[in-house]
Amino acid sequence: TKRASTATQRVVANVIVHEIVHQWFGDLVTMAWWDDLWLNEAFATWLACKIVDQWRPEWRSWEEFQLEKQIPLELDALDSSRPIISAVRSSSEIESMFDPLTYEKGAAVLRMIEQFVGEEAFREGIRVYMRRHQFGSTVAADLWRALEAASGHPVGALAKDWLTQAGYPIVTARDISGDGRTIVLTQRSFSAHGPSADASRWWSIPAVVRYEDAAGVRSHRVLLDAPSATVTLPGTGPVRWVYPNGGESGFYRVGLAGRLREALGAVAATALDPAERIGWLNHVWGLAQAREVSIAVFLAPLMAVKGDGTRVV
Repeated sequence: TKRASTATQRVVANVIVHEIVHQWFGDLVTMAWWDDLWLNEAFATWLACKIVDQWRPEWRSWEEFQLEKQIPLELDALDSSRPIISAVRSSSEIESMFDPLTYEKGAAVLRMIEQFVGEEAFREGIRVYMRRHQFGSTVAADLWRALEAASGHPVGALAKDWLTQAGYPIVTARDISGDGRTIVLTQRSFSAHGPSADASRWWSIPAVVRYEDAAGVRSHRVLLDAPSATVTLPGTGPVRWVYPNGGESGFYRVGLAGRLREALGAVAATALDPAERIGWLNHVWGLAQAREVSIAVFLAPLMAVKGDGTRVV
């Protein structure tokens, strides 16, 4: 350890903790069939990052996770993607399940649900799940029942959208009040091949809207379970900027329309936290690659974070 880089130490720690977590998620409680492999691997990936971050916060594991999360975001935007829970009928299909969609997308979805229901309720739900099913086999519905009992939230309905359909949405915020206090959030399926005409697919999105007004920076949670919703942000007076993926905890792309894009661009380098700066750069780059915005729209935030002190940025 005296000669290993911080990155190497972090990777080794993640692998060790990942495998220890499998004593619970995989050994004590085992998925019934390979279609629910994520019950093993997504949990081990998510918990390894969480535990290592608590042990060595100076390694900034969640910022590194944002970089790793870009891999499934890129894969899942392709027409060839698959749901996290997919039919498995052969040994080759079993092997194909060991991919970034099972590991990193699965971990990101777990983190998104945890942020929605709350850390304490999520932990209690996992304890219930372990007590009920120790030395046995489970399916995803068993986990959702335990989390619903502990949190009082419809976790099963929310999780189904993210686990049983491929892809993910882009959430766009638009100001309709002139002062940013009332916004419209819209969602549609995001595609690497350009704007999607498929309006039939949408998700239950536990969105965290971060914004700043005279009282400071705030967060407001919204369950966006329709193609669009009008949201009035708590507080009074004008809103300086809005970012509809607070903490970058959601597995979705972010879009900002009109004034909101310009307002965020002016302050993003200092107002957004490191995870959000990583996410915002990648969202705009993804939109540019999909030809939804020009490359100039990406270059503006890129130049704004020149000299950033966060390695991943």
